Amino acid sequence: MKLCLVTVAFSMLMLESFAGTNPQPKALVAPNPKLAPQNTVMVKPHIKKKLKWVLAHEPIDLFLPAAKSFSDEVAKKSNGELTVEVMSLNDYSKKYKGGKAFTASDVSSLVRSGDVDLSQTYSSTLAMGYSSLHALDLPFIFRDHDHATRVLDGQIGKVLLDGIGLIDLKGLAFTYSGGYRILPGRKALNKLEDFKNLNVSTSMSPVAHDTLLALGASPMTGIATREFSGIFVEKSLDLAELTYARYFAIQKLYSANDIRFVNETNHSLFLTVIVMNNRLWNEMPDEQRAIIQNAARSAAALERKNSIESNASSMNKLEKAGFKIVKMKTEEVNKMKAALKPVYEKYSRLLGKELIQSIMAQ
Repeated sequence: MKLCLVTVAFSMLMLESFAGTNPQPKALVAPNPKLAPQNTVMVKPHIKKKLKWVLAHEPIDLFLPAAKSFSDEVAKKSNGELTVEVMSLNDYSKKYKGGKAFTASDVSSLVRSGDVDLSQTYSSTLAMGYSSLHALDLPFIFRDHDHATRVLDGQIGKVLLDGIGLIDLKGLAFTYSGGYRILPGRKALNKLEDFKNLNVSTSMSPVAHDTLLALGASPMTGIATREFSGIFVEKSLDLAELTYARYFAIQKLYSANDIRFVNETNHSLFLTVIVMNNRLWNEMPDEQRAIIQNAARSAAALERKNSIESNASSMNKLEKAGFKIVKMKTEEVNKMKAALKPVYEKYSRLLGKELIQSIMAQ
């Protein structure tokens, strides 16, 4: 009996030794990456595809040069494996969706589903699912465009863009969509008290809403830009939160006779984000990802540059057309900032003061 047990034990030891020095045939190895040797690299094949980039936000003309730059760079660097079809939301609807109506609010869903590969959408809209982006909407958080560039193109911007993956989109780069916000309308803002009880149209951003409330105004949300003219004429709207470039995209507003003031408050930046379908991004090999990422950064830098230049030329056009450009004195701006401290306190609690302080410290 003892001999039998010893024999069995010795046989098991030999089998284990044999298995350790002689790997199983390939056909018997489970195709599980976790079982692959540590030095094995899983190489993804290159993707050949025409990418659909839908330009969804006004003014489209401001985005076209950047989108073309992106398209040219991607096609060249990928040796034609990746091409980009740039189109408006209306053109996309006619060509691919049988004329079905879409709005700018549908863009995130279209990119997330893969119906559209690329687009740009409001950072404040993305913030509804990824709240850290709300920090970028805080009033006067950016001292100037150079400060904004350091934040958006630096480590903070990278962390925020990576965080967009939490809502199943790939964030590529930050764009302006016009840059600093202004408040055109029927009323002039020369001092903080002038905000009191004014009806001001703004975005759905809770930060923008809280900002106007803290200044004494009555925020009005959910008003499409195409509706501004009629609401101004009806006297129910006093000011509208826009940018210079976006102002000219609304011709009826520009021609309304009772809208003669442009309050250059520059209280926050109107930001958008170039986003990509997350599944497509994950399928791409590193080389193609790098091409897309670098092209997006270059396109975003061009768009922001064009936005700044467009704002300057738009302001000159408005002045020549008889609009009065109103700029608050420094002491009044400081009063605005003091009145907005509760907004910072609220979002420091909600988002974490470290994020806000790191943005301000750049």
